[in-house]
Amino acid sequence: MPGLSVACGDAVGGSDDSSGDEHAFEDALDATAVLDHYATTIDLEGDGVAVGSTEYDGYPIRRAETEHGTAFLEGELYDVEDPDAHLERVAAMIADDDLEGLRAWVGARDGDYLLAVADGDAVAMLNDPFGRLPAYTATIGGATVCSRELGFVRALASGRDDPLELDRLALAQLLSFGYPLGNRTPFAEVRTVPPGSLVRFGDATDSACESTADAGPRIESLYEHDFDDCTNDDRDVETNADELADRIATACQRRASPDRPTVVSLSGGLDSRIAAAAYDASDLPATATTFQRGGGSDAEVGAAGAVAKRLGLDWRVYDVESSPERRRTLLETKQGTNYLGMAFILDFFEQLRNRHGTATYVTGDGGDKVLVDLEPATTPGSESELVDHAIAANSRLSLETAADVANVDADAIRASVAQRIGSYPESDLARRYVHFLVRERGVNFLVQGEDRNRYYAWSVSPFYALPVFEYAMNCPDDQKAYRGLVAAILERFDPGLVDLPYPNYGAPISTRRYRAKQFVYDALERYPAIRGRVVDLVTGDGATPGLATEAIRGDLPWLDRAGLSAAATAGVLESPEAHSRIQFQYLSTVTALARAVVTDAESESPPEAAATPATSVQGAGAEGAGGHSTTSDGDRMPDADPADEQPTPGPRSARAER
Repeated sequence: MPGLSVACGDAVGGSDDSSGDEHAFEDALDATAVLDHYATTIDLEGDGVAVGSTEYDGYPIRRAETEHGTAFLEGELYDVEDPDAHLERVAAMIADDDLEGLRAWVGARDGDYLLAVADGDAVAMLNDPFGRLPAYTATIGGATVCSRELGFVRALASGRDDPLELDRLALAQLLSFGYPLGNRTPFAEVRTVPPGSLVRFGDATDSACESTADAGPRIESLYEHDFDDCTNDDRDVETNADELADRIATACQRRASPDRPTVVSLSGGLDSRIAAAAYDASDLPATATTFQRGGGSDAEVGAAGAVAKRLGLDWRVYDVESSPERRRTLLETKQGTNYLGMAFILDFFEQLRNRHGTATYVTGDGGDKVLVDLEPATTPGSESELVDHAIAANSRLSLETAADVANVDADAIRASVAQRIGSYPESDLARRYVHFLVRERGVNFLVQGEDRNRYYAWSVSPFYALPVFEYAMNCPDDQKAYRGLVAAILERFDPGLVDLPYPNYGAPISTRRYRAKQFVYDALERYPAIRGRVVDLVTGDGATPGLATEAIRGDLPWLDRAGLSAAATAGVLESPEAHSRIQFQYLSTVTALARAVVTDAESESPPEAAATPATSVQGAGAEGAGGHSTTSDGDRMPDADPADEQPTPGPRSARAER
């Protein structure tokens, strides 16, 4: 992953007290250069501190000397004209321990960013309120590290003969929901930096901050989402649509870069339609793109093409396929945070990069959270009922099966969901469920998928602009019903877009036919288990797990040694009819990661696995990987939920649900 990597502590190479390889930081940084267009640089190295970066031409990383140390900006501050001045300002606030000033600064910014300030042997970092550029922290020996790349952390740990172990509860969560919860990662010793946080190492630590471990980074929250209030419910849908259309257009204007060509991702869905319309209405130069697998779906391609034609956009469709090499690359880069069924998307971005170089890639990501009603259909009567609903509505694999495979207790998974829900600030239980979808699924799943795109292009979305997000989340849910707010926004940009086909429902959103289908879907939402079965019957393609199960079998000899259960995994393989293709794809991702971790720690391989050393990566996700899915807003995404598999592989914009 392009981006920043930082190490701080007595054991960092260059320190007089270093007990490890003085080249360990450099070697770990080199391990992040997994693609040919990558280059690595050690930007700063001194006693106890090292800062490095992985970049490609056009990837945004900025460096500035301030009165309080060297400042680094990865990403973009879209709403400022002088980024260096803001780096100076942030560095001063960090030096003064001005947390209120930092909170005000973060809350006022529109950006996708990770900042770092190195001053002597102290380092401080802060990120945006959505954690748009995921970063990971760990303490390895005497070194505390923070990196954009899990592979960097793994490589540094291995280089210091302290290889990482799997976090079995996180893997159980991943199997259950498709993502770990909270700040967990697939690795026991590694945590994700929470969105909107200040992280401090060395002398930058402050005793008032709560340490996340006996030794390591100290993290202070600078921004927290709270969805209890709905401050725009006194305004009618026309007023709210006017305001949101203006804010979306402004976000698109800010994200247009003269240094990178703009490519708008078009699917048949509504969120990408709004994004494309905003660029067109703002007279911003852009082209449009869609990708498809296996010949594609005429309805999806037709809808995307109709939008492009209506807006006069130059539009190109790319045919994409997976491959063993791409599956290996996806495992090496995303380290299990993006399931291997998505490997085909790398083909798309390879083609896109070959055609455009480093582009600004615009998606409709986040629209599925801000423009639809996310509350449960039935208000939960207790926190326990809310936990039950969150599990029923979002689980991919049963808690019992996931727990058996990961070698944990199913009650521990449920307790982890309860812990997350109990940590949210909302007093209204229905609004806590909204927080769950935004924080867990949105940040831990969708943002991770979009970040994968940044291996090749700078990926942006107007819906993650804080002014757009905050305003939209404060609009009443009754205006969002039946895509009413979406339709009103589209009408502000181009009224004809409302009447174009919406393939997920087989009708434009302006028609009674659409409303009838949406009514049925909303009714089923009250009964998640039944909805899942119905959608499976209607949209399932009946594809067999095929090579994914072969990959899992090849990984079985490694699982017990990784702390997982080979017996429970074999039990899943014995009942393929009871599990969906997508469930096998996630399971194969976990088993492939387990195999990689064991081979990190051991030089030998089990004899029974010697004949198929590459099966886990080559096979995983090979059969029908990344089939269609429909999100809660109906926009189609490349990563399918178990209840969202579509009958044929079709076109896609590279959205983030990955």
